[in-house]
Amino acid sequence: MSAHLSHAPSSRFTIGRPLMASARLAWQRFAHAYALALRAEASRHNLGRLDDRMLSDIGISRAQADFEAGRKPWHRA
Repeated sequence: MSAHLSHAPSSRFTIGRPLMASARLAWQRFAHAYALALRAEASRHNLGRLDDRMLSDIGISRAQADFEAGRKPWHRA
């Protein structure tokens, strides 16, 4: 008589659906925040590259542009 080995994980290693949904939501929130930080970093970099005439066209002073361009990506408005 041969022993039948199951390839299913044991119950102590399975993760319940509520925990998986929670982990998925946490990952989605992190991914969204990361995407926002990347977008902010790119926008601030581009703002720092504008010349004074372009900045005056959009109503921003050089000091304001330099301040914004120097902010960290995770700093929000």
